[in-house]
Amino acid sequence: MPATELTLTLNEWSLNLSGPVHAGRRSIRVRNDGRLEHHAWVVRLLPGKTLAQAAKWVDDPLTPPPFEGMGGTRAIGAGASVNVTVDLIPGEYALLCTLFNPLSKKTHTAHGMVSGFTVVR
Repeated sequence: MPATELTLTLNEWSLNLSGPVHAGRRSIRVRNDGRLEHHAWVVRLLPGKTLAQAAKWVDDPLTPPPFEGMGGTRAIGAGASVNVTVDLIPGEYALLCTLFNPLSKKTHTAHGMVSGFTVVR
């Protein structure tokens, strides 16, 4: 696969970026090191909104989302990797895996598969 600037590692139940994220067009390798399928949704939190509100919205989407979607991946099988390119402006962001776990009857976000990060200039 082409070279990327960052790696985002997915696992049960975490999303981990390999380093700081700067504004602009960024190429990220998303690697699923878990045993289950996962995906990564990159969202920019709206002003005054929190990571907790973003995570809650995934399981109760009856109001407008507290974020705007910036891009992400489809479901990635265990051991697989994909590259994703996103255009980011400075601000607060969240990474979410919103896939449904049929055994627990909860989303991966509800299992804690949510992570925040800051995009800097």
